[in-house]
Amino acid sequence: DYDASVQYEGAPFYDYAFPPFEDPTFEYPPERRGNQFYAHAVGDIQFLMLDSQAIFGAGGREEQDVWMKERLADPRFRITIPVFHVSPYSSSIVHPDDGTPVRQSWNYLFEQANVPLVLSGHFHHYERLSANDITYIVTGGGSSILYAQGARLPESFMYVPRTHFVLLEFYPERIELQAISKEGDIFDQATIPLN
Repeated sequence: DYDASVQYEGAPFYDYAFPPFEDPTFEYPPERRGNQFYAHAVGDIQFLMLDSQAIFGAGGREEQDVWMKERLADPRFRITIPVFHVSPYSSSIVHPDDGTPVRQSWNYLFEQANVPLVLSGHFHHYERLSANDITYIVTGGGSSILYAQGARLPESFMYVPRTHFVLLEFYPERIELQAISKEGDIFDQATIPLN
C-alpha cells in the first residue's frame, strides 16, 4: 500500500479509498495520517488496526507505538485483538523473514496485555500458529497467487495455501474460529479460550 505505484497526490491511495474510521471511544495523536492506525470497540473487546509498515520506515512509528501501548493498557476492555498487514510469523517459502521485525517490535507488548488472538496477512496462505499463549492467524488467502510452504515454524499448527476467509464467533469464555475456502469447505477450526 506504500509502493510508489499506488501513491496518489503524495499519499498512499489507501487514504483516499478508505476514509478515516471514526469511533468516538478513542482518541488519536494529532500527527496520525488519516486512518493510518485506529481502534474499534465491540462491547468489552477492542480491535486495534495497526500499520505494520511503520516498522519498515513508512513513518508514524513512534506515535503509533505510544498510542498502541495506551490502548493495550486500557482497563475498559477485557481483550484486545490486533489486526495488521505483515504477520510476525510465517512458514511461507516466499519472503519468510519479513515478519521478524514485527515479532521483535510488538510481540512482547501483546504478551504483556490480554491479547488472545492476532490477525494479519501479507503472506498468501492460511496459517494458524501459537506462541506464548497467543494464537496468530495468517489470513492472506485472497490473492490469485498462493505461497507454498517452506520450512515449517515450530509455532505452526496448520499451513494451507488456499483462497479463503476466516470466520470468528465471540463468546464470553472463548473465540470460535473457522477457516473457510472459497468453495465453502471448512478446512480449519479452533477454539481460543478467553481468561
